[in-house]
Amino acid sequence: KAAQEQKDRVELLKWLCNIDHTELYNSARNKYKDGTGEWLIDGSETFKAWEASTALKSFLWLHGKAGSGKSILSSSVIKHLQSRNKGIATTVLAYFYFSFSDIQKQRVDGMLESLIKQITAHRPYTPHSVQRLGEYKNNGGRPDTETLLEALIASMQGFSAYVRCQFENLQKLSSTDAVRKALRDLPSGLDSTYDRMLLSIDADFQPQVIASLKWLAFSVEPLEVDQLAEIFVLPSTIESGFDRMSYLFSPMDVLKYFPGLMVTQISHNHWDRKLYVRLAHFSIKEYLISDRISQGKLIDSEPRIADCLRFIFDNGAGVNMKENCSLAAALSVAARHEMEEVSRLLLDRGANVNEPAGQDGHPLQTLITNVSRPSLRFLEYMLNRGADPNAQGGTYNTALQAACATMYSDNIDAMTQVMELLIDRGADVSIQGGKYGTAFQAACCNDDVPTTVIDLLLEKGVDVNAQGGRYGNALQAACQRHIRNDASYGEKKRRQECMLEIVQLLLNRDADVHAQGGYYGTALQAACAKQNEDIVRLLINHGADVHAQGGYYGTALQAACVEQNVDIVSLLIDRGADVTVQGGRYGTALQTACVTGSLELVRLLLEKGARVNDEAGYHGTALQAACANSHIKVVRLLLEHGADVHLRNNGAWHVAARSRDDDLVRLLLDHGVDVNDAHGSHGSALQAAAAYSGQTPTINMLLNRGAHVNARGGKYGSALNAAVIAGFWDIVQVLLDAGA
Repeated sequence: KAAQEQKDRVELLKWLCNIDHTELYNSARNKYKDGTGEWLIDGSETFKAWEASTALKSFLWLHGKAGSGKSILSSSVIKHLQSRNKGIATTVLAYFYFSFSDIQKQRVDGMLESLIKQITAHRPYTPHSVQRLGEYKNNGGRPDTETLLEALIASMQGFSAYVRCQFENLQKLSSTDAVRKALRDLPSGLDSTYDRMLLSIDADFQPQVIASLKWLAFSVEPLEVDQLAEIFVLPSTIESGFDRMSYLFSPMDVLKYFPGLMVTQISHNHWDRKLYVRLAHFSIKEYLISDRISQGKLIDSEPRIADCLRFIFDNGAGVNMKENCSLAAALSVAARHEMEEVSRLLLDRGANVNEPAGQDGHPLQTLITNVSRPSLRFLEYMLNRGADPNAQGGTYNTALQAACATMYSDNIDAMTQVMELLIDRGADVSIQGGKYGTAFQAACCNDDVPTTVIDLLLEKGVDVNAQGGRYGNALQAACQRHIRNDASYGEKKRRQECMLEIVQLLLNRDADVHAQGGYYGTALQAACAKQNEDIVRLLINHGADVHAQGGYYGTALQAACVEQNVDIVSLLIDRGADVTVQGGRYGTALQTACVTGSLELVRLLLEKGARVNDEAGYHGTALQAACANSHIKVVRLLLEHGADVHLRNNGAWHVAARSRDDDLVRLLLDHGVDVNDAHGSHGSALQAAAAYSGQTPTINMLLNRGAHVNARGGKYGSALNAAVIAGFWDIVQVLLDAGA
C-alpha cells in the first residue's frame, strides 16, 4: 500500500508540474563570480531585516533593468538561504524563475504549480489540498489560478502543524530509544496524527472531548476557558438532563483533556483580560468535519445545536422577540448549513419560512445558494411548511434563479432535480429581478449549465427576449460564456459546442440579435470580448449590427481589439465595421489596439483607414495610449504614420517621461517634442520623470536636451521637490549638480 501511495504521489506531482525550476538557477550560479552579491547579503540592512522578519507577508523586491544582474543576485540569495536553513525540518525553501524565452515559465499558474510541487516534495506526506488537485488530473482538466493559490497556502500551513505535533509528542518521551522508536513510527500525515491524538484520550472522556471540539470548531466567536469548562460538563444528550451536571474543580482543569488539540491566548483588552481557547490549527477543524476521520464523521454539530436551542427556548427565550426577527435570522443560518432538525425546531417555534434575512433572501433561496447539492427531502419539507417558490429578494431574487446561477459541472443532476421540484410546486419561470434579471438569463450565462436545462426552461414558456439583469438579455448572457484557457482540448471543444448550440437555440426561438443593454451592450460585443469567432459569425449571419454602440467597450470592434483577436477584427471590418467610430472606454479601436501593444492589429487598423490623430477616450490619443503602456514598437509605427507628438497638451510626451523607458523618451525627442512643454499636471517632463521614473539616465537625457532644471509649476512645484518627495536621492543629486 505504501509503495502504491508513493507511486501515486510521484505521478501526481509529475502531472502537476513538469517545469525544471533549477535550470535558470543553475545557469545563474554558473555566471557567479566570487564576491558577487556580498553587498546585498552581508552589507544591506534592508536584506538583513527581511531575512530576520517573521511577518506573514514579508517582501523584498530587487528591481533593476534587464541585464543588471537580478538573476545572479537572486541565485546568491537562494544559495545563502539554502545554507542557512540546511537540516531545519520546519523550513522548506521554494523558488521560481520567470523566463521570457520559455512560455512555460511565463505563466503565473506555472509558478504556483512549481511552488506546490517543491513544497510537497519536501514533506513526508501529500496534503489533502494537493491531493484534491488530482481530481483535475482524473477529469482531464487543469486547476485555475485561484484553486492553485488556495492549495499552495493550505499546503504551507499544514506542514508547520504536522511538524509541531511531532515535536510535542517527542517531548513527552524520556529516553533516546523511545525517541528513535517514535521517529521510526511517525504518522504518515496530519490525519494519522490527529487520529492518534483522539484515540489516545481516555475512553471515559472521549464523548465530552468530541462534544467540546464541536463547539470549538463551529463557534462564531472565540470561547473563554470558563465557557469551555461549562460546555465540557454538558450532558452528551438532551435526555440526560441539564440538572445533573458535574462541574470541574477549576475551569483550567478542562485543558488537560485536549493535549495538542487547542491553545490558549489572552485577550488584548487591558481593562478586561480574559483567557480564550481555540483549536491549535485550522487543519484540526478541517479534519474533524471531514469524512476522512478514522472513526467516521465524528463532528455533526446539528443535534448539539438543536439541543441547545431547546434548552434556550424551554428557559423562556423568544418571549420578547420583536416580530420574530431573531427567529428569521436563525432560520436563514440553519438553511444555509442545511440543518433540517434545527429548521424544524425554529419553524415549530414560529419562524416565518418566507421572511428574508441577509443577502441570500428568503430561506429557500439561502439553502439553494449555499449548499452544493441541496437535499430534496429538506426542500420538500420547507415547501410543505409553506415556503413560497416565488418569494423574491436577495442576490438572485428567486429560488429558481439561484438554482440556475449556482449550478456547476459536479452538481448538474442535483440542481436540475431542484429546478424540476420548484417548477412542479409552482415556481414562475418568468419572474424578473435579481442579479441576472431572470432564471433563464442566469442559466444562459452560467458556463456549466447544459443545453438540457435551457430546453427545460424553454418548455416552460420563458420569454427569450426578457430585458434586465447583468447582461441585459439571455442571448448576450449566452454569448459571454467563458472557456478557461487551461481547460483540456476535449473540454474546450465540448463547451464550445454547447455554447454554440445554446446561441443557435435562442436564435431559433426568435431571440432579438439587435437587443441592446447590459454589460456588453449587445450580444455581438459579448461574443467579440470572449473571442468566440464561430458565434460572432453566427450572429452577423443573423443580422447583428456591427456598427451598434454601447456597453463597456463601446463597439464590437473595440471589444475584439482588447482581446487582440486579429481574425475577429478582420471579420468585423470585412462585414463593414467602421474603424473610425468613437466611443467606449478607449475612444477608438486604434487606441484600444495601442493599449494592448498588438503591432499586427495597429498596422491592420491603420491600413483600413483608422485616423492616427483622433482624440477621444481614456488616453486621449493613440500615441498617448501606446506611450502609457511603453509599447515602443507601436509608438514608432504611429509616428511613421503621422502621429502628432504635440497633440492633447503633449500628453504622450509627459506619459513617456514618467516611464522607465529611455528609448521611448529619446524617440519622442528625436521626433521634435518640446522638452520644456509646460502642459500637464506635472508642469514639465523633467518633473514627471523626477517623480516617477526613478531613472537617472532619463533625467540626464532631458537635461542634455535643454530641460530647465528650475522650471516652476505642476503638482510638485519643481523637479527637485518631486524627486525629494519620491525619495529618489540619486536623481536629487543629479538635479543639484545641474544647478537646482
